[in-house]
This record gives sequence, structure tokens and C-alpha cells, in this order.
Amino acid sequence: MRRVCVLLTTAILWWGCGGDDTPLVEGIDLPGGPDTTLQTDLPQDLGQDLPDRDVGSDPGTPDPGTDATIPDDVPGDLPPDVQIPEVVDIDLPYPLCQPCRTDLDCKTTDANHVCIPDGNEGSWCGIQCAVTGDCPDGFECKTIRPELRQCIPADGGTCPCLQRYVEAGFLTTCWRENEHGRCEQDRRCDQPCTVRTPQVEVCNGIDDDCDGATDDGLGSTTCGEGECQVTTQNCVNGVPTPCTPRAPSAEVCDRKDNDCNGLTDDDIPDLSCGVGICRNTVVACIDGRPQSCDPRPASFEVCNGLDDDCDGVTDNDLGTTTCGLGECAVTVPNCIDGAAQECMPKAPTAETCNGRDDDCDGLTDNGLGTTTCGVGECAVTVQNCLNGRVQECTPNAPKAETCNGRDDDCDGVTDNGFKVGVACDGPDSDFCANGTFTCKADGTGVECVNETVKDIVEKCNGLDDNCDGQRDETGCPCPVHVFGGRLYMFCSASTSTWQNAQTECRRYSYDLASIADAAENQWVFDTAAQYSKNPWWIGLNDRQREGTFVWSNGDAVTYVPWEPGQPNNYLNQDCVDIHRYAGKYTWNDASCDEKLNYVCKRY
Repeated sequence: MRRVCVLLTTAILWWGCGGDDTPLVEGIDLPGGPDTTLQTDLPQDLGQDLPDRDVGSDPGTPDPGTDATIPDDVPGDLPPDVQIPEVVDIDLPYPLCQPCRTDLDCKTTDANHVCIPDGNEGSWCGIQCAVTGDCPDGFECKTIRPELRQCIPADGGTCPCLQRYVEAGFLTTCWRENEHGRCEQDRRCDQPCTVRTPQVEVCNGIDDDCDGATDDGLGSTTCGEGECQVTTQNCVNGVPTPCTPRAPSAEVCDRKDNDCNGLTDDDIPDLSCGVGICRNTVVACIDGRPQSCDPRPASFEVCNGLDDDCDGVTDNDLGTTTCGLGECAVTVPNCIDGAAQECMPKAPTAETCNGRDDDCDGLTDNGLGTTTCGVGECAVTVQNCLNGRVQECTPNAPKAETCNGRDDDCDGVTDNGFKVGVACDGPDSDFCANGTFTCKADGTGVECVNETVKDIVEKCNGLDDNCDGQRDETGCPCPVHVFGGRLYMFCSASTSTWQNAQTECRRYSYDLASIADAAENQWVFDTAAQYSKNPWWIGLNDRQREGTFVWSNGDAVTYVPWEPGQPNNYLNQDCVDIHRYAGKYTWNDASCDEKLNYVCKRY
């Protein structure tokens, strides 16, 4: 912070500089000479030597889309309620009372001055302050936004129009607003606000309500029925447009109201075709599709005295019916003298082994079953009846048991005496039992065969890949330690920014460490000190929202042992480190771009 002396020529009051009781303008770095020299802190030539400002355009050029251009001089005839602003030539600290449109118009390289609205007449710049005594006479230090105080005119007054700001061409935006819209105009502080008042939009080729669109919102009108219906915009090129419906036409089957009477496909007669029992009548139009009429199809002739198949002959070609199967089968005529005949099969008998279908189910000697005798490789199954003759069952002779997936000795157990199917670890470098005991090709015993992956190598992923009871003991870029069932990597071989450290942790399914309590905090500190007593990054940060600290892995923040006076956000410090203060288990906020050791944690 610099000590600034300000001369206000209006009141001709001096501010002292250098004493302990002298009020200071906190945070304002105004251009000029040494701190001990009385000055106005504003360049003599505002048009050429203004301080660097983060503004994207010439302050004398109006923004695109404004309602009116900036008048070069004051018009001769003004409404009686519009007065020409008075221009004064007094000294105020720069940029106090400068006309502005955004905060960027007021910002300097030394302090955050902001653009303060002055009703609908425009806005002017305040200057940063800490207490009321920091402001020139006639101004007071007020909080205008949370944690932001500015010098503004006292007692609700407004800023004067300064000659130097007029000559520099600084602009502000005035406006008029009502229920119809808002009209805006850029102007200098010495120019009256002549922007017009928004009006109801009418069809006249003018943007009456100042919304950027001409003759908008005037809608359209629809007239006529069916195919005669027309929709016309109420206003075209600033001229009201009438709505005239189309002329009607004859009704056809097309799902449209061609004659414009409000009905679709009406007054279209039905279609008829065919004769006798095959006669058919159909609707001529369905869902806008023209229909064709076909006689009903002839049905199969039945015994009813009618010509069902429409061939001119009654009850013809009805044939015979055979009912029953095997020994029950019977065949009778289907129709005699117009009376339908019923076919009754013979009664079935029990199936016996005789080469005939005794039970009349269509199968010969069926249902007589099979007989199985013997166990394992000795088992034999035979049909009880074959070619009309009864069969006998004799089992095979047993053999010595071998490892082949079969019950060779016929005792009901397959490969008994061999550990077939039991999990095993084959001849590889890992400890994972991902193989199974399988019979040898010669049947003399079993061998362990890895059926999936052989030689599993430990990776840095938080898992026990090689099944040795440990996790990440090899394969990680940094030493791994365990606390509370969690894995921690302590990376001190090289330093990284906070972002790069997080990226490296996540590459191995870790994240920058979160710390939940004092026990975990002390363990992390002590373990890190074994490798380096320099600062280490952890996952706590307020990068997204200043003052709101979160863990990078999403854990809730429940424990924060800050070093006294921390966090202080000195020079935009948004990331947190440990071991910053020797011998203490406290935390500190630091610049995220600083390169430090870092602690990763597997969650």
C-alpha cells in the first residue's frame, strides 16, 4: 500500500502524509511523483497518458446495440424536464467520478475501483478505501459489495461532471425503462440523456420497445377452413396485412377437407361387389385412402345344403374322414344327404410287445420303456421291446480306475483318488491359484494347469495383483506405506506443481491425500519426514471458490489444523501443503504453481 496525498481544489483542504494518525487511501496506486509530494494523481493529458486499464475499446466509442448515438453537442431544443449537466474543473483522485459503463473502465493496475450506478442517468467510478477518512471532502467510504468499500458522494449525492473527463471522452450509459422495455444511450457527463421512452410495439417499421427487433410480437391471423385455411403475419415490412382464405375444391379421398366445409372426406358413397353369399359392401374411403371392393372369399364347403365355395354346387367335394390311430382307425364319408357324419374310432387296448399300436397313440410298442443296469463305465441301457421281442439287460465288466473323467471301476465315483478340479498355483512367479488340477494325458495322475493368466506382476493400482498378501509393494513410482487400511505414496524424488501432482497420483488410481483426524495427520507428517523435511502437497484446496476448502477426492472437510495466521491467501494461494513449519503438525496455504513433494492416497 502506498501513502497518497490528495489536493481537493474545491475545498482547498490538505491531507497530511507520513504520520501515524494520517488517514490513507488503502489499495489505491495512483500515478505521479514521490509519496511526499502533493498532487492530483491524474495525468494532465487524459486523452494520451491515462494509466493502463483493462478495457477492450476506445472509451469515446459507443457499444454496438445502444439505442442512440452519442451527440457531439447539446441539441438546441430539449424537453423542459431535461437539463444540460454542469461541467466543473476541480481535482479529485483518479479515477473518482470518471463516467463508466463497467468495472473495467475504473480498474487500475494498483487497486480495484468499481463502476457505481447513478440511477438511470449512468454510472461513475468510485475509488477503493478502508475508512471514511480515506476519502476526499464531500465523499464517504461505504461498503457497496461484500468486502468491497469505495469512496462515494456523501449523503446520497452524485458525482460532479469534471472537465478533464469530458475532454478525455469518457462515456456512461443512461436509460429509460417502463413496462414496454428499456432504451439506452451512451453519453459524456456534459451531455443530457435524450434517449426516448419505450412504447408499445405497433406495425410501423420501428423498434418501439427498444428490444432490438422491429415490429416483433405482433403475431399472425389464421382464416378459412380445411384446405382453404391460411395463416398470415399481421405485419410485414411495417405494413398491416389482411388474411384471405384459399378457394375450395371438390371433395376427394385424401384425408383433407377439400370443399372447406369443416368435414374431411365427407359425402363419398360406399362400394358394393360380388353376388350371393360372396356379396360384399365396403366404405369407399378410410383414413384418406381410397378403398377397392372385392367379393368375400369362398369358404370351404361344409355339409349344410349351401354352396359355401360359391362354385354353383352344394355340399360337393367334402370327402371322407379317418379317425383313430393304429388298431383304433376308422374311415367314414363326411356328408350324406346334407347331414354331417360323425367318425367314432375303436376303443384302444394296453400296449404290449407285439409290433402293433395297441393303445392307438400312433406309435408301435411305445411306452414299454428301457432298462439300465450297471454303474459308470459298466452301465448299459436296453429297450425292453425291440422289433416285437422282449430284451434282457447285462452290464459291462469293470476296469481299473484311471484319471480320465470316467468311472472306470464302476463304483459310482469318477476319477476317485485324484484331485481333479481343485484350484492350484501352477509353475509361475505369482502366488495366485488361478489354475486347476487336470488329468494328465496318459491318465496316470493330475497336473496343475493355469487356465487364465500366468506370471501376474504386481501393479501400482491399490490391488494385491500377485496374491502375496500385500498391495503395491512393487510397481509404484514412489514408496508405499499403509495406515488404517489405506495405501499412501510419498513422492519426493522430484517436485511438481499441485495440478501435476494430482495428475500423477490419479495415473495410478490414487489421488492427493485427504487427512481426517489428528492421528492420520501425525502419521502422514512423520512418514513424509523420513524422505524429506521440505513441504509436501496434500489434496486440500479452494481453487473453485475462494475461502471454501475441499478435498480433491470429494471427502468431507472435518479436520483442518491450520498454522496460526493461515490460510491468508497471500498472492492468490489456493492449495495446501504440510511440513511448511519445522517441527509442527500444522497446514499452510500456498501458490498452486509452487513445485513441492506430494502425498498420494488410495481411496
